[in-house]
Amino acid sequence: SSGINAEWPLRPGLEGEQVLTKCKKVYTEVVKWRRNLFLLPSGAVGKQFIEELNKVISGFASQSSCESAAMTMMMIMPALLLQKPAKRSKTAQHVQALKRRLLLWTEGKLDDLLREGKAIQQRLKRAKQTKVHVEQVFVRL
Repeated sequence: SSGINAEWPLRPGLEGEQVLTKCKKVYTEVVKWRRNLFLLPSGAVGKQFIEELNKVISGFASQSSCESAAMTMMMIMPALLLQKPAKRSKTAQHVQALKRRLLLWTEGKLDDLLREGKAIQQRLKRAKQTKVHVEQVFVRL
């Protein structure tokens, strides 16, 4: 199936240390994010997500060179792949976003996934700041 092989879950040819460094960089970003995850869709794309997660868990369980990176990957995977594209996005949008993100994940394009996630988080912050600003204006009246 797609993507993850036994030796390195994201991109074949990278050493375990390179993988761990890349995953730790992403992890330090995503732990600061606001919770904004959609429920895993049913159907083929949901099953594909579970298969990819299972491959990562298998990497952790095996004595491979990416064992230490696999735990970090399990923690970053939902944040990178299951973020709502918009505040009021619908299931069909979630399915399309997950399909596209799974492709990036299996190609090892963590930087692209991180960039997209940061953009979504920025939009969330702006929306929250606007609401707080409106409240402050009323308090000053």
